Amino acid sequence: MSASKFASIDQNPYKIASETLALHTTTVPCSLLSSSLSSPQDLFNNLYKNMQTVESCQSILNAGKTTTESALQLFDALEPVDLDFMMGRWQGGGLHTDHYLDGFLETLNWYGKEFVDPETVHPLLFLDSQGKIFKVAPNPTAINVLFNLPILKNDSLKPWLRLTNSLLQPFVNTEESQARLRMMDYRGKVSATMIYDHLPINDSFRQVDENTVLGIMDLKHSPQPFFFVLKRRF
Repeated sequence: MSASKFASIDQNPYKIASETLALHTTTVPCSLLSSSLSSPQDLFNNLYKNMQTVESCQSILNAGKTTTESALQLFDALEPVDLDFMMGRWQGGGLHTDHYLDGFLETLNWYGKEFVDPETVHPLLFLDSQGKIFKVAPNPTAINVLFNLPILKNDSLKPWLRLTNSLLQPFVNTEESQARLRMMDYRGKVSATMIYDHLPINDSFRQVDENTVLGIMDLKHSPQPFFFVLKRRF
């Protein structure tokens, strides 16, 4: 939307801001509004400044893929979330950025994550062959070996991963918490962050809308971040 369209609503910046806010919040799912804006004029300037980011957000999430640079720009534009916001069960999916883990979790029938309280987090929920959710306790040694296997880049071999996951289910099942949730600074904003108990991984979250977050998996010694999207289920 051009600046002239905004201006044609009314020359009063208070009315411009309020009507633009109504349009923005009803048609755009991305949370790009800063709670620290001090005036309607500031609100208008912020909305206009972020209009391209809003369109990019919709386009990227609908496509399910983008570049690492664009995903980082989108992540940086989104607002942080607090611990209470993350409580509940979330269904996940990867945002592909040509990362070596793209599609890997989906191959294993990954379902998502569950946050019971800040000290009780189930970071890896999967679906069994009957479609029932089970919780997994990640093994650091196995994860390290798996992440370095060439099978991750070979689509023809990925069905074997799903079969292996099913066979190993009785040995990896757990009801014990495997992570915790804390407010941490990442890329210049303090937001809810999931910290694995036994893996050198932090997942940082930013709000897309009231029931959607964009996440980054920050793995130690990995130069490229892995992106995923979580949608609240309950």
